[in-house]
Amino acid sequence: MFRVPIFGWLGWAISHYMMPPSRPMLLCVAMVAAMCTIVNARSRVPQEWSPQNYPNPQIEPKKCGRMNTKASWVCDPNHIITSRHADVLDWFIKGTYENDTRCACSAYACEQNNAGYHISFALVRKIRRDANATNDNIGRLHDAKNFAYSLEQTLWDYGRCEDDIVVLYSYEDKILYTMAGRTAREKLTDELIQEISGRHGHHLQPDGNIGAGLIQILFDYRRVLRGAYLPPYQLQGEPILGGSSHVTSFVASFLVPFVAVFVSRL
Repeated sequence: MFRVPIFGWLGWAISHYMMPPSRPMLLCVAMVAAMCTIVNARSRVPQEWSPQNYPNPQIEPKKCGRMNTKASWVCDPNHIITSRHADVLDWFIKGTYENDTRCACSAYACEQNNAGYHISFALVRKIRRDANATNDNIGRLHDAKNFAYSLEQTLWDYGRCEDDIVVLYSYEDKILYTMAGRTAREKLTDELIQEISGRHGHHLQPDGNIGAGLIQILFDYRRVLRGAYLPPYQLQGEPILGGSSHVTSFVASFLVPFVAVFVSRL
């Protein structure tokens, strides 16, 4: 009968079950742990938001889902759009402020800084209902108006002379609401907001390309603010100045149905 010394089996058992795992195993465990951390972190993010608990992307970019930047003009804590689309929005926003538009404030303020209009985006899965508001289109629109107004006027307040614009999009409410400060509204009128939002409204459906739609809306708002906006059905080629580089784009704008997008102003 073949016998194996007990110490041989014991040594094998210790080495097999109790010795430190190999490097590939450690890497696998680390990856699984990282994935669990991401999932747990996202599961803790609120699905309904009020203005008071909504983060500021300039101060808390990570809470806004902007992990790879120190500050942002886009807040998307529920990851409604891809990080790539958010990066493009940031790039255009910075270019609009630094390169494409000019100061609209007083002569003294503009001497200090001649940069132009501030645009920012707030994306939520759902707006928390006001206790006194009705749960219909009018009630949801009322809540969206109050949300955007609070960000533009006090909680974010990025403008110097009300030259800022906040674009709020609520995924489940299917509401796009643009709140322009008093100075910005002199160029970006209610009529232009409705026309531009309606033209790109088909992107903002739950099954649409929401990030692409917001980029198109931003691009048209930028045209309005720099005095280069043209009516629908016209093609135009124009330079695009982003935050730090220059590219050329040929953009075709076509009128599309205004579907399930509510746009209003105070």
